[in-house]
Amino acid sequence: MKILRLVVLIVCCGLGVTLGYSQNCPPDSAYPNPQIASSFAPDSSCLDSVQHPGSGTDPKRDCLGACEHSYTTYCTMSVPGHTYLWNVVGGTIVGSSTSNCVTVFWGPAGPGTIKVTETSGAGCTASKEQCVKIINSPIAAFTVSANVCKNVPLNFVNTSQNAISYLWNFGEPSSGVLNTSTLTNPTHTYTVPGPHTVTLVAYNKCGCKDSATFVVNVSNLDGPVITCPATVCASAEACYSTPSGCSTAVYTWIVNGGTIIGPSNQNNICVQWGSGPQGTISLFITGCSSVCPDTTTVIVPIISTNGPISGNATACPSSNEIYTLPLWPGTYYTWTLSGGGTIISGMNTNALTIHWGLAPGTYTLTATWNNILLGCHGTATIIINVKDVFQMFGQPGPFCIGSTSNFFANNNANWTVTGGTFTGNGTNAIAVTWTTSGTQTVTAVPVNPSLYCNPSVSMTVTVNFVPPAVSISGPAVICTGSTYQYTATPSGAGYGLLWTITGGTIVGSPTANPVTVQWTGAGTISVQQTATSPPFCASAAISLPVTVLSIPNITGPGNVCMDQTTSYSAGGPNPGIIYTWSIVDGLGNPSPLGSITTGQGTNAISVLWHGPGGSVKIKLSVCSQSLQLPVTINPKPTAGISMTGKVCNPGGQVVLTASGGGTYSWNTGANTSTLLVNTPGPYWVAVTNASGCTDTARITVPVSPGPVASISTPNATNYCTPPAPTIIDTLYALQGPGYTYVWSPGNQNTPTIVVNATGSYYVVVTDANGCSSTSNIITITAGPCPPGGCTPVGSISFTITTPICNPVQFNGSSSGGITGQNWNFGDPLSGGSNTSALTNPTHLFTAAGWYTVTYSGVDPNSCPISTSQAVPIPLAADFSFAGQCGSIQFTDHSTFLPPNSITSWSWSFPGGSPSSSTSQNPSTSYSTSGPHSVTLTVSNGTCTVSITKTVTVPPFPSAAFVLPSSACAGTDITMSGSGGSAVSWLWNFGDGATSGLQNTSHAWTTAGTYIVKLVVKDANGCADS
Repeated sequence: MKILRLVVLIVCCGLGVTLGYSQNCPPDSAYPNPQIASSFAPDSSCLDSVQHPGSGTDPKRDCLGACEHSYTTYCTMSVPGHTYLWNVVGGTIVGSSTSNCVTVFWGPAGPGTIKVTETSGAGCTASKEQCVKIINSPIAAFTVSANVCKNVPLNFVNTSQNAISYLWNFGEPSSGVLNTSTLTNPTHTYTVPGPHTVTLVAYNKCGCKDSATFVVNVSNLDGPVITCPATVCASAEACYSTPSGCSTAVYTWIVNGGTIIGPSNQNNICVQWGSGPQGTISLFITGCSSVCPDTTTVIVPIISTNGPISGNATACPSSNEIYTLPLWPGTYYTWTLSGGGTIISGMNTNALTIHWGLAPGTYTLTATWNNILLGCHGTATIIINVKDVFQMFGQPGPFCIGSTSNFFANNNANWTVTGGTFTGNGTNAIAVTWTTSGTQTVTAVPVNPSLYCNPSVSMTVTVNFVPPAVSISGPAVICTGSTYQYTATPSGAGYGLLWTITGGTIVGSPTANPVTVQWTGAGTISVQQTATSPPFCASAAISLPVTVLSIPNITGPGNVCMDQTTSYSAGGPNPGIIYTWSIVDGLGNPSPLGSITTGQGTNAISVLWHGPGGSVKIKLSVCSQSLQLPVTINPKPTAGISMTGKVCNPGGQVVLTASGGGTYSWNTGANTSTLLVNTPGPYWVAVTNASGCTDTARITVPVSPGPVASISTPNATNYCTPPAPTIIDTLYALQGPGYTYVWSPGNQNTPTIVVNATGSYYVVVTDANGCSSTSNIITITAGPCPPGGCTPVGSISFTITTPICNPVQFNGSSSGGITGQNWNFGDPLSGGSNTSALTNPTHLFTAAGWYTVTYSGVDPNSCPISTSQAVPIPLAADFSFAGQCGSIQFTDHSTFLPPNSITSWSWSFPGGSPSSSTSQNPSTSYSTSGPHSVTLTVSNGTCTVSITKTVTVPPFPSAAFVLPSSACAGTDITMSGSGGSAVSWLWNFGDGATSGLQNTSHAWTTAGTYIVKLVVKDANGCADS
């Protein structure tokens, strides 16, 4: 189907209306026809009038009208299947802007516009834009006393501006119909005391309104009543009185517009009135508790003899004007108009409405009035000049920034323009060059303003934004004969693109985005951003030179390692050109030894190389040409670590030996194949072969706890002199499996020695693993005994339950008022359990040996008293453990006091396999990680002791990965392995390729079924697959 681009711009001069059609519309399709109807409908006198000083701003006849700070609804006919979009300037759309009706809240007075765009189901669009004159609202205001009396009239003085009608609400609903009034200056008598909110709504001739409120406080007392406040003639004398008051009343009268005749401090006065048209009498009474102390004021209408006529002395043709005289009750008014014009209403009232005709001229309006009852009358005259309307002619746009528009007036004028520069000021024609987008105003003030009824004339003009130039996205380097797409980003809704080409052909529409181009050689592509609605403002053109690709070489390393990712490129990046890369063997067939992980289709790729190694080629096909680069894949070394020796706590050392490479780098910084360590913990080495490829091995060096070294004696260690003591002390070292001993001093190597001299003694114990521990020191001394202290009264003693094993039961006793009893078991390694305040405690000793147990207290004289015994502990259970991969080796470290020895071992391994053992140093295996409870029970035949410890098995590695159930040959598939505590990974892809990375990828070169296997190992060498 052929698509026609139809552009129709209709400017309705003098109506402020713009109709626009612009769209790729199918032939014979009907264009929408939007029309704007407004809910704002003032009478014709408002729409036909113009601005006059003091009357507010009225809409021009060429624009719609709206009141400032008010809501107006606009509609266009709803057509099924059509959509609508509204835009306004000078106001805010409330609610939806996409229905056939829209509500606008207008801002301050001034120019505005409203526009509706209608789109049919066939995609045809039409828009209508109308200028809006936002009219000044009146200013409502009034004055009144804040505090008033009950049951007396209250006068309201209207001070509103630019208003012609009023609606009062006095805030006293109980007064019925008297609660409201439409008078300009009403009077209301309040009968209900308390606060009352008074509201005045003022309207101008266009119906725009404003409101004002005030709170009046009404007393609960009646106010002074003034009698006879009737209409009077000018210069007449009248008397007034009040029935209110009391014997002590003080009267104060105040008169405006006349003069009090005689005394003014009594309950009555007489007044000589002036020329009018109005006077007031005010009265307030003090000294009476029953009378409201506030002032009562009444208005006295005074019929003047020559009162002035209020109204505009200058009028425009076809306008309605109101002329008024004061309202005097009982007075008959007669109006006479000479020279032209039509009296519309108010002939015998004080307010006359005149419609002026089309002919300018000078007219005389005369008013006479007569009050038959009072016998007074008067007359007044006003000369009214009806002058021509000063007019402007021109188009309201829309225009583009930078364009020039012409405007004309019906006489020479002084011009002002917003948003542009102009020439021709002082003449009747100007040329405007627009510089700023938005709603602009052209205003003309006549050079001779006395010739016209209006002081100026204005026109609202719409100036559209010229869209900015846009940048082109697309390839600047191409392959001859190929097609490419180019894009640009318009500024938003309402903007489109126009493309032009040299050196090729546009495939499809030149306004498409993206646009498709088939290049025949080097050339240029250009784009302009254009508005899609009149006047189709367009940006400057932006161009992109296009060149034909020159095939480069492939750059990148030719020697790589398994599991290494390397980068290869062919020249610079060229978006839009398809680069096809592949990994092939020597015969040109696809090879599984490399995966293209990123960049396929571009000029630069990343390749993950797989094991076990070999020779391949990287192949590139682009623009019907081909390039190759040979690559050698070197295998990684197989790193390993072996361990000899033990690390003790403290002491010991381990030799770690690395294998598998030419150079080594340990985590300690060493670079030899062997590493001597004396600290437990994790160690790892990076092994590098002659090809520069690296693998890493890890190992954890455990710690052996070492033997338990402790000595004790049942004998005294402190001797008093003189006389010289005979020392025969037996020192016992704890015995354990495979223990050897070296005493100091003396170098004896038995577990028990006898000493007969003072000195400090200790033993170094070495276990079967070669780990050594140094015992505590026992010091034997001889010297003068300290002088005796107090002599305690009473007694304290204890017994031991036999036979003695471990733990031990102690039984304390005391007499003679001993208090504060406390035990010290001589076993500081037991921590807080080394003491007790119980009478009969039980204590579990941490190791076999002799312990001095003391039971102490205080007698009634605060003299300390104690008793001690050497207690032999024959046996204590202990063990250590080490292992990996769930296989745990247990080492017995139980101790015994000679001549005792351990005769049996009983192990319990719940959850292990086996679950029990009677070996001294057994082992078991756990299939689950986590904490496991282990209990060792040892016996010397008469004493049985147990100890329980928790063995925590580290988490096992757990190999897992997820693959899609199917993949395309040649497509790189990403694989991520999980393995719990795993530190090494080995993938086998089932096609001869392998990888040692946790997160890898692979592309299978040919279709088929493949089994992928992952083997993981942790730092201890535990494996899972």
